[in-house]
Amino acid sequence: MDILSSRILLRPSDLDRSRRFYRDVLGLAIYREFGPPDDPGVVFFLGPGLLEVSGHAAGPPGRSVMIWLQVRDIHAEHARLAAAARIIRDPATEPWGLIEMWIEDPDGIRIVLVEVPAGHVLMQPGQEGSGLFVIVDGRATVELPGGTTVDCGEGEFIGELSLLVDGLVHTGRVRAATPLRCLAISRTDFSRLLSTYPQIAVSMLKVLASRLASTDALLNAQ
Repeated sequence: MDILSSRILLRPSDLDRSRRFYRDVLGLAIYREFGPPDDPGVVFFLGPGLLEVSGHAAGPPGRSVMIWLQVRDIHAEHARLAAAARIIRDPATEPWGLIEMWIEDPDGIRIVLVEVPAGHVLMQPGQEGSGLFVIVDGRATVELPGGTTVDCGEGEFIGELSLLVDGLVHTGRVRAATPLRCLAISRTDFSRLLSTYPQIAVSMLKVLASRLASTDALLNAQ
């Protein structure tokens, strides 16, 4: 199986209580929020991994923890696993846009296989930034105010200003242009990276200067 990314998936009995515990008590940094603004699901940075706290548990607390695995082609995995694993739900598109299939391991632990399809929204305007996306595989489109779009590909990064400015919100919408794999870096991890590899800052400044020049050119052309 070709795993593009993974996370621990938690369906709590009380979403608000768990959200406040992981955010305020443990102090985990937020990677992204999604869903209803008044009761969002939250993905937290968990060291080099991720923890998603969302939805509500349908059964006993022990069954609320699942493994989330992003795959490149969920229908290919469905065909491959049909005779070898217990599939408890075939691939289906969720209301939030991801394609999910559910299987269980021999002990009954649920594993959610996920494909991120082209067109899926990664960042929304008005959403507070908390980290940096580095595109590892695939392409993304940034939709800026005024109708301007920017295409980003392998090795490029998105959301870098949120590492530099507290409370900054995104002004554009970021969509997957193809099935996509990204590396997420929190502000804390980014600071550690800069301490070890300060040359990263020089490379990022060059990209930021180029983007600023492009923005100026667009504004002057209007």
